[in-house]
Amino acid sequence: MKPKFSSRRYEPGDETAINDLYRHVTGRCRSEAAWRWQWMENPAGSSEMWVIEIEEHGASRIVGHHGVMPFRATIRGRSLLIGKTENTMVLPEVRHRILYPRFEKRFLAMYRDRFDALFSTRGPAAAIRLRRAMGYRPTEPILTAAFGRIIRSSAAMLRRRIGGGTSRVPAPSSGPCGPGLIVDLDDSRFTDAWSRRRAAPTDALELSKDLEGIDWRYRRHPSGIHRGALLDDAMVVFHRPDHASIRIDELEMLDGRASDSVAARVWRQLWSMATSMGASLLMRSGPAWALPDAATIRSSGLRRIRLMPSRPTEEDAMPVLLVPRDDRRLSESDRWRIDAFAFEGPAPVAGEVSSR
Repeated sequence: MKPKFSSRRYEPGDETAINDLYRHVTGRCRSEAAWRWQWMENPAGSSEMWVIEIEEHGASRIVGHHGVMPFRATIRGRSLLIGKTENTMVLPEVRHRILYPRFEKRFLAMYRDRFDALFSTRGPAAAIRLRRAMGYRPTEPILTAAFGRIIRSSAAMLRRRIGGGTSRVPAPSSGPCGPGLIVDLDDSRFTDAWSRRRAAPTDALELSKDLEGIDWRYRRHPSGIHRGALLDDAMVVFHRPDHASIRIDELEMLDGRASDSVAARVWRQLWSMATSMGASLLMRSGPAWALPDAATIRSSGLRRIRLMPSRPTEEDAMPVLLVPRDDRRLSESDRWRIDAFAFEGPAPVAGEVSSR
């Protein structure tokens, strides 16, 4: 008998089957607590979650999932709600038996009016084709720049040093570090400084920097990898993807827009802090125009060691979809300053205990 496929909204209790599906599709294990953090505890509101079920042999089971996570965002002083498609997946053994785009089109019609815009994960090619069919367009490519003082290094060595999180190290301890002070993200010195900072106005769309959202995205991240750092003129959120690198997740100037000399001083202090931890690379991601400019990096005494990818393609861009609405506050020409944040994150280091 031919199996029957159907879809419905998430119901409490589905999370066990969704996590099993996630493990089969990605090869990664996600705890129920991590799932709950990602999908149920978001301060921007409830997530959109849809499941696809197959009914055969008198029983039904979940074989597909599509989710959208809400995020508060700002542009030109206006507040918006945008959604990120996440955990779109179908059990491999049924993919050839199901026309998935038909289901997502149905889901999209039911949730799109809630959002000002939607965005999605970069690549792979199959995901890009699906998003294009849904009406998404690519933004500018998301790049990762590595800065340091290495004069000669082979491409292979650089790939090993900045290639990913397979050799991730535990988060550094709190305390003085070079010219900076490393703190937990719930430390009152960090939260007070973050609340007092003067946010620079921007004509690009970016995720809201409100403390509640920062706390959820970083301090409460299940991996427990993020820390804050206080410098003379700035504060940062960072983590260590490996022993060689410090990745800057957030960089906020205390007085909003900084002069060229202040920006260069901040990067010098970041470099001093990184070397105090034994790292030899500083990493920052975003569209090309949002990365530190060459003059700032040169004035700080650093150089750009590598830009990845060196030849970006459409798969390196983030697909976005503007939702037609009467009070539309975004245009096709607006720039996006949002990196494709990996929400699940790496598993905790063996032996590492985190209360976050």
